Amino acid sequence: MSTGRWLLVGALGVETAPLMRRLKGARPHSTRLVLGRLDDVEVGILTVGVGPDKAYRRARAALELWEPMRVLSFGTCGALVDGLMEGALVTAHRISGPDGSGVDVKPLPSFRAVDVVTVEVPVWTADRREELAGVGHDVVEMEAYAVWQAVRAHSSDLPFAALKVVSDQAGGVPDPALDADVTPNQGRRAIKIAQFKARALKLSETKMAPAVLGLINTRSASG
Repeated sequence: MSTGRWLLVGALGVETAPLMRRLKGARPHSTRLVLGRLDDVEVGILTVGVGPDKAYRRARAALELWEPMRVLSFGTCGALVDGLMEGALVTAHRISGPDGSGVDVKPLPSFRAVDVVTVEVPVWTADRREELAGVGHDVVEMEAYAVWQAVRAHSSDLPFAALKVVSDQAGGVPDPALDADVTPNQGRRAIKIAQFKARALKLSETKMAPAVLGLINTRSASG
C-alpha cells in the first residue's frame, strides 16, 4: 500500500499550527480539517480539541469525510517516569484508555517506544502519577487511544501510529504553569494556561513539526 495521504491528528491549535504553517495549497475541508501538502505528500491536519470524547467524535467524522492511507496521532504528553525529559520525542508501542483497556500498536522507528495512557482528567498529583506509572505507563495524554478507536471503527487495517513530545512531568516536579485547575484566581489561571500553551507551541515548532516532516518524507519515499 502506498504511504501517501496522511491524516495528522492533534488536540490543540498550538500543536497543529506549526504544521499548518508548512502546508502548501492549504484548504479547509471541514470546520477542523485542513487539507494540503507537506513537501510532496498529501495530508489532512485535524485539530480535535482536548479529551478522548472530542478526539473520537471528530476523528470519526474526519475519516468519513476524507479517506487517508495512514493516521498519526501527535502532540504533547506528560512524563510519568524519571528519565523522560521535556522535549523528548516518543512513540507508542502500547496505548491504554481511561477504562484500563489497552492495545499494542506498531511503534515508529528511530523514536523511543513507550507505553501511553489516555486519560479524561489531567494528572496533577504525585499519587495519580505513581498509580499510572505503577501499572507500567510511561507517558500520559488525552487523545491517542480515542483516535485509535476511531481509526479501528472506520477500518480494521488502516495503519495508525502515535508520536508525542514530552511537555511536562505529570504530577512530578512542580510545574508553575500546570496547576491552573487548582488556582482559584481566574486571571492567574488564564496566565498559567497561556504559559503552558506557549511551551507547547515552542515544542511543537522545534521538535514535533520537524519530526513529522521527516517521518512523512521517509515513509513516503520507502513506499
